[in-house]
Amino acid sequence: MEIARDKFCSYIRKWQTMIEVNSDIKTKDGYFLRIFAVAFSRKKRNQNKKTSYIKASQIRTIRRKMVEIIAREGTSCTMKELIPKLISEKLVDEIGFHGSKIYPLRNVIIKKVKLLEKPNEA
Repeated sequence: MEIARDKFCSYIRKWQTMIEVNSDIKTKDGYFLRIFAVAFSRKKRNQNKKTSYIKASQIRTIRRKMVEIIAREGTSCTMKELIPKLISEKLVDEIGFHGSKIYPLRNVIIKKVKLLEKPNEA
């Protein structure tokens, strides 16, 4: 599963911060996945400044929160339960909600999901 390159490039703009994160998770049924997520900053309400750059400490906090949410949601369900969460963007909404408490975010997306290892069928 991967987002199209032209769609992803349409999210990238100047004067903002892009936060990328990848997380390795193992589902309940033994699938080993690497999930790539991206979030973009947006201006605060009533902001006059042109840029919306995030401080490095806030980036680390948001990235840590993103990894935590992805790991919690991914390890608590099977592959069949995880796919609808990724498609319906339930995971993205939760990341956006918790990340926006630290700094306003827009366009939080799951960029890519790699299948690293299948479970051994005996």
